[in-house]
Amino acid sequence: MGEPAQRLQLFQDGPEREAAWNVHATFEKREYAWDLGAESRSSRKVPCAPPCGWRKHYRDSTLEQDIALYDQYPRIDFVTRVDWQARQVNAQGHIPVQIRAQRAT
Repeated sequence: MGEPAQRLQLFQDGPEREAAWNVHATFEKREYAWDLGAESRSSRKVPCAPPCGWRKHYRDSTLEQDIALYDQYPRIDFVTRVDWQARQVNAQGHIPVQIRAQRAT
């Protein structure tokens, strides 16, 4: 509790023997900062109230996200678009939740 609803993180990927899909045991100690100036923007692409979204950059990579909050449904949609050009950098979305439910989608 007391954390942001979603935190996007960047971590160093490597160097390891293999070039892909290795997650080092100490990856959380190798976090990078995003480039300054995430852009907030309004979006009408998804039926939500309030419409919101943002864009972040890391070097030549771009990550955009629209967040849809519905009036009539108990759900939140994250519509994410990624143009990832960074090598040896992993992007991860961290959503801290404490949910007790019989079903989830």
